Amino acid sequence: IILHDQLKALERAYPDRFQFINMVTREDPSYLGAGYVKGRPTAEFTRKFVHDPSTVRVYACGAAITKYQKEAAKAQGVEPQGRFMESVEAILHELGVPSAHFKKEEFG
Repeated sequence: IILHDQLKALERAYPDRFQFINMVTREDPSYLGAGYVKGRPTAEFTRKFVHDPSTVRVYACGAAITKYQKEAAKAQGVEPQGRFMESVEAILHELGVPSAHFKKEEFG
């Protein structure tokens, strides 16, 4: 998990303002303890942590639709199938989190 130790340090330094939650989509992270969840985010899960969409900041890293997948879908006349990052963006939009409060690291 990128910057894991630094983010855990922030969580310890600011327990009332910073919560570090890791969603691991493939491996079972239960051996890591609290704050590690298996699966993908849902609106219901995310709503538990987003108390005020206007003040929350979200950072996510994961797979997104590549430009090649977009081009292939366009050539076939279909919409490309969303991946992890598109689902996260849709959830945040549904909850009313301003797009300026969302930072992402995408890979394809």
